[in-house]
Amino acid sequence: AKRSADEALAFVQDIQHATGQNYLIGTATKVYAFEASAHTVVEFKPHKGALVYHTNHSLVNEDIKPWRVNLRNAMLDGSRKTSSGTRLGSVQTFLDRYQHTLTADTIKAILSSKEDPIFPICVPYREGGSAFTFSSVVFTLGKTPSAEVTYGEPDKNAYQKHVFEK
Repeated sequence: AKRSADEALAFVQDIQHATGQNYLIGTATKVYAFEASAHTVVEFKPHKGALVYHTNHSLVNEDIKPWRVNLRNAMLDGSRKTSSGTRLGSVQTFLDRYQHTLTADTIKAILSSKEDPIFPICVPYREGGSAFTFSSVVFTLGKTPSAEVTYGEPDKNAYQKHVFEK
């Protein structure tokens, strides 16, 4: 409902958050990422220029429950293999491998990856499982912004392109 980047940026930073959230706000020239918790909103600087990727753990916001601090630190330093940390590392490895040939189709292939048998980027639905990849989205910003979205796991469902018009 916000009409400008400034309005959207102010909203994300000013609203009260009930749970941890990761927000991405894209303009024609820049992508902003914020990790929000119940008490703090911290801007996360994208890994490589305008390319932003994130999994399900806090990277910069340290407002986490005391009993989660050690787990978060172990994920960040790589001493404990977790789903979120492993998936983030896998995305980074793929991006490093394809950095000179990175396209929307390459990104879709990365997001569909089940290369790691224990903690794949595309987490399959499992009966009784706690989480799975229920959708995937690739945003392209600039003169003709678009969102390519899957309605289901990206390795099993085609991306459908939605173009934003003025």
